[in-house]
Amino acid sequence: MRPIRKGPEPPELREWKAKTSDDWQPTYSNLSNLAKDAIRRDLLKEQGAVCCYCEQRIEAQSGTSHIEHLEPQTSEEGRGRGLDYTNMLYSCSATRSQHCGHKKQETRLGVHPLMEDCTSHFEFGSDGGVAANRSAKNKEAGIGAIKTLGLNAEPLRLLRREALDSLLRYLDAEQLDRIPTDLMQRDEEGKNLPFATFLVQVLAR
Repeated sequence: MRPIRKGPEPPELREWKAKTSDDWQPTYSNLSNLAKDAIRRDLLKEQGAVCCYCEQRIEAQSGTSHIEHLEPQTSEEGRGRGLDYTNMLYSCSATRSQHCGHKKQETRLGVHPLMEDCTSHFEFGSDGGVAANRSAKNKEAGIGAIKTLGLNAEPLRLLRREALDSLLRYLDAEQLDRIPTDLMQRDEEGKNLPFATFLVQVLAR
């Protein structure tokens, strides 16, 4: 998990919400396709085309990812925020709801990617596993996020390990010395490297 800095809401969403009247109220359930596509576009750009929770690569195609409400729409904090862009993230759509947004469902998170220090709550192992940072002020929040989001699901552990093995195959020792800073940079297309926080932690040891 890495910090996400929210930008302004898409103009398409703002214009659609401005159509509210005595006869019609905008809700997330009746969100127009134009506005939803614009939300996906801007969320994907904000996140550098990686999942807000697990950091695997995501695309805008339907079925591979979904718009996620950080504060669940059914919670007291999230009620009435279905169209609040600051409450929207983009999550992968894991099969069988094994991890991330579909596993989280309506649960609130004590650690989330809109927190500037979210990365510091987690410790990664070279096997692709993740645990709560033992030195974090609120270790329980990290434990809860890992469980709620399924961040130790076997498919994610394998993907992280594959990303590490792939990187090690093509880099020499001199290049590895520069890894911790280089991996957190976006590429020419504005995309983040999948699993960058995992790779940086493991390679910096």
